[in-house]
Amino acid sequence: MTTRMRSCAFGHASEAAADFDLRPLHQRPRERLLFLGAEQLNDDELVALVIGSGAALPLARLLLDTAGGPIGLRRVGAHALCQLPGLGPARVCQVKAALELGRRSLLPEPLSGLHVRRAADIAELLRVELASGEQEAIHVFGLDARHRVRCRHIAAIGQVDRVQVSLADVYRPLVREGMAAALVSHNHPSGEPTPSEPDRELTYRMAQVGNLLGIPLLDHVVVAHGGHYSFAEHGHLESPLTLPPPMPNKKAL
Repeated sequence: MTTRMRSCAFGHASEAAADFDLRPLHQRPRERLLFLGAEQLNDDELVALVIGSGAALPLARLLLDTAGGPIGLRRVGAHALCQLPGLGPARVCQVKAALELGRRSLLPEPLSGLHVRRAADIAELLRVELASGEQEAIHVFGLDARHRVRCRHIAAIGQVDRVQVSLADVYRPLVREGMAAALVSHNHPSGEPTPSEPDRELTYRMAQVGNLLGIPLLDHVVVAHGGHYSFAEHGHLESPLTLPPPMPNKKAL
């Protein structure tokens, strides 16, 4: 590149930078964030900062309109987002990484050691973590004799509306760890926690295998944005989680 060409290129870049600095404040989300705080920015501005700067506002609006807002953006797959004009893998990865970081910041304390007395003890904690998942995933928790969570693994990851799992993948890690009981949970990306017929069949099969192995299935909890469904609470599993607490011993008269 000749000196004259370099000079012209530098001149165009300087003019673009000057035009950027002259934009009104409402078109400069970076400055608005620094002066007003991130909570004062709208969704378009936040996404624009993730994928670039205030100059990316039109692209941010397109992205949010196509996905259906921030919640939809969490559910749409990365490959689908890459098909939008102006969005390549690098920008899509930036958006997905920011969303995942935000999700993790909302997670409760680790579940290890949690004493599970009823489905709600674990359902509300899992709903934050699992309900926004793009695919169904089966999470298995190993409990000790006092029903405290001691281990956890993912037995299977499926599609948006279904998942297939091997019962060996559910119970093998629990046998290896010497667990006394199992609790299984999976998410419904649709937002509706009501179990499907395959969910019911899987629950009965897991309960049968668990009884044979001496690792009873205490509950199968379906979590979604709309709440949770407990097979034990609905009477489909015989579980100590549904028994009333023991009465205190009366003092002798």
